[in-house]
Amino acid sequence: MFLPTLIFGQNETYLRKQARILASEKMQGRGYVQNGLEKAAGYIHHQFDSLGLKPFGKDFCQKFKMSVNTFPSNPTLRVDNKELEVGKDFQPDPNSGSGNGIFEPIVFSRRTIGDIPEVGRLNIPGKKLILVLDDFGIEDKDSLAYFRSLKYAHSRHLPVIYLIDEKLTWSVASEASPFPIVEVLRENFDEDSRKIELNVRSKMENEFEAMNMMAFIKGKVEPDTFLVFTAHYDHLGMIGSDACFYGANDNASGCAYLLELARHYSKMNNKYSMVFIAFAGEEAGLIGSKYYVENPLFPLDKIKFLLNIDLMGFGEEGLTVVNGTLFPSEFETLTAINTDQELLQKIKLRGPAANSDHYWFTQKGVPAFFIYTLGGNTAYHDVFDRYENLTFAEFRDLFKLITTFISTFE
Repeated sequence: MFLPTLIFGQNETYLRKQARILASEKMQGRGYVQNGLEKAAGYIHHQFDSLGLKPFGKDFCQKFKMSVNTFPSNPTLRVDNKELEVGKDFQPDPNSGSGNGIFEPIVFSRRTIGDIPEVGRLNIPGKKLILVLDDFGIEDKDSLAYFRSLKYAHSRHLPVIYLIDEKLTWSVASEASPFPIVEVLRENFDEDSRKIELNVRSKMENEFEAMNMMAFIKGKVEPDTFLVFTAHYDHLGMIGSDACFYGANDNASGCAYLLELARHYSKMNNKYSMVFIAFAGEEAGLIGSKYYVENPLFPLDKIKFLLNIDLMGFGEEGLTVVNGTLFPSEFETLTAINTDQELLQKIKLRGPAANSDHYWFTQKGVPAFFIYTLGGNTAYHDVFDRYENLTFAEFRDLFKLITTFISTFE
């Protein structure tokens, strides 16, 4: 029987407020244009300070440099004089370069584009671009990855437009192609169009200054032993001034949980020191957490356990635990708490994966779980991942599960 200790301090109102603010328009998608990442870092700094947490150095910041391809101005796309909307009808690929003009398409399918050894060798008069028709008939299981490599290869010579049937999904890239690469929803594009007006401006930031935000509460008994909570606060930012990737579920929700846990433990008499880290650069390839494990502010071997939290805005269908197979005893403890106290619908076991900031800690031998909620809205890496879609349906039960699980280490 697990006693329901450490539960009385939960505050759903505080958590929802943090998620709403972090996913608001003023945070600019917590990305790389219009100071979005810096604004979010400043807000988290203020919350750490107001909660009475302590910094490891002179402040709560750990700065590092990274490369990122940005789109500070609005791209435009007109097809036979029909203007498409960025973020909803089309988007530049994260690796897109710059270019503009009125183009006539050269049409290929995913199948036939692979037959062209080098577009640059073709004798193509006039201003052209490659229009690639999505072809799901390819049986090669690696066809998508193969095609994307071709798309980048051919964008060295001409702009590329790629038609897709599924939703638009954006990301962050650290390199830019010489020419534009654009993805367009097929339903918004007439494949018989012969006049395409395109304008894309990308800007490489090779020395972009990002920062991890971290704070701690000193333990009362063993202050040199640490229990660590992590969540990334960065998201994708904006394309120009029109398309904002709010990142409510990914990961304003997890960052809100991080702050709520900090608020909770700031009122407790903790045996060990409790550490709270909000990472930057996760969406760009786990850059902030990699930098941290290479430059830790306390010994990694003093971490008793680390819990990384991401995609925490729902929970109607339960929870997934990454690294559950690596740490079976801890996973058994977690599931026993859930069963005994009748909390979440299910806890799904998953093995190790390099899909969030726990990964680099695991590589260094730190025992860690990465948890994320199941159910709810399917918006992901698009302009529709907004605060109003979040339910936090299982907040109370999930908070109880987390804090009771953490109490087993004390």
